[in-house]
Amino acid sequence: MLHEKTSVDKFFWTLFSGNDWIVAGDAFQTKPELMGNIVERASKYAFPLYTVNPIHPSIDFGWHNNEDKYEVNVARRADINCTSLKNLMFEIDGIPLDDQLELLFRSGIPWTAIVFSGNKSYHAILSLEDNLGAPHTEEGIEQYKQVWKRLAALINAEYAGKIVSLKEGVLDEATKNPSRFTRFPNY
Repeated sequence: MLHEKTSVDKFFWTLFSGNDWIVAGDAFQTKPELMGNIVERASKYAFPLYTVNPIHPSIDFGWHNNEDKYEVNVARRADINCTSLKNLMFEIDGIPLDDQLELLFRSGIPWTAIVFSGNKSYHAILSLEDNLGAPHTEEGIEQYKQVWKRLAALINAEYAGKIVSLKEGVLDEATKNPSRFTRFPNY
């Protein structure tokens, strides 16, 4: 019998490839696992989180040993360890849920997914076809963050003031890093 893809399967296959490794579980997880294994166990997580971009499974590009080589067989959730920089996550804080959805839809951005956080916000994910910068480099991470900031500024300037009367932006600046955790869909 063939495995019928659920909405969670489809969601993850849209954001990642079968050979991508991501960190999933609770906020204290640091070890990447193969995306397919995580999807298979999705129903076993109590309040599952995952990294919005894939993480290298065995090299920490941020730490060097005394011989100026990367640490091997060490995995950690960190921006520098992202193997792809193409999924951006935006979270809106401080306004009612209906206004958040209106803001996201009126922005005209072709969101790949919008997931309810289970509490007070929606997480909007934009998945691009190509990397925004070179993975495992500070320059690539900075390029990724600059694109995030430009999109956030557009949303804040063009749409937030028209939907709700706020003088400040509504997007959570803490979500601009590529190794950010976000919520599994349907949980």
